[in-house]
Amino acid sequence: SNINTIARPFYVGAGATLRLSHVTLNSNESVAASNIGVYDLNSDLFVDNSELTFAGVGGIAISNGASATLSNSKIFINGMTNGNTGAGIHLNWFNNEKGISSSTRADNVLIETKGDNVHSLYMTNHSRAIVDNSQFITHGSGAFGIYANNSKDISQIDKTAIETFGDGGIGVAMYKGAQIELEGGLKDGVQLGSITTHGINAHGLYAKHDNAVTPTTINASDIVLKIENTGYGVFADSEGSDIQLNNVRLMINGDKAAGLYAKNAGAILYADRVNAEINGYQSMGMH
Repeated sequence: SNINTIARPFYVGAGATLRLSHVTLNSNESVAASNIGVYDLNSDLFVDNSELTFAGVGGIAISNGASATLSNSKIFINGMTNGNTGAGIHLNWFNNEKGISSSTRADNVLIETKGDNVHSLYMTNHSRAIVDNSQFITHGSGAFGIYANNSKDISQIDKTAIETFGDGGIGVAMYKGAQIELEGGLKDGVQLGSITTHGINAHGLYAKHDNAVTPTTINASDIVLKIENTGYGVFADSEGSDIQLNNVRLMINGDKAAGLYAKNAGAILYADRVNAEINGYQSMGMH
């Protein structure tokens, strides 16, 4: 099916289910924070073998204990309302009454965003995400592949490629006690699981505590990190930041960049079987 609209195309209310299969959607709505809203407990969105294109900065919003399952699909955010924070998928608002998090599962999904501060996956307020075999690409300044900023935001990311092109872009940014597990590996000799940055002052993995109750945690194994400009491959920014690396390959190709950086006392950066290739001018393995 082909759907073209100038208005917000879908709203999924309490207890409702929306299924999009083999759908091509083009939405020219450029103002709304989201184009597809899944907004309440027991509300479910299923997307498979579809391509969703949104003119503004808002893609799919999942909140108040709702869920979305996506497979074999593509989401494009064209960022016409540049300057407003947006996302391909935005998980938000915990259902306090039932104690249920907003959640998403994505398998073989491409999310590509344009516009400053427009992230691929944005998690707030006790969200849950499971992502496998997918690809996240951002083009704007300050646009992150994955951004989480709450102590109950938990994600599992497997065999996924993340690439940022804008200045100040971050592959994975965790704040305020958020937690993430990243796993890669080889399949038929091909590396699965990578983070690549191209912009100025852009980082691969970034953790900041911000006085949260629990540590801000990143565990990464069997992935490749590439820094093509200035920035850090791995950046533990404050006390309470905890980054654990296992069998990770660092490729620092930009000038005046660094592979590993623990900024303040109490920041934890543990590296086991990390292979660093430092190719940039005045770059270093550890800051």
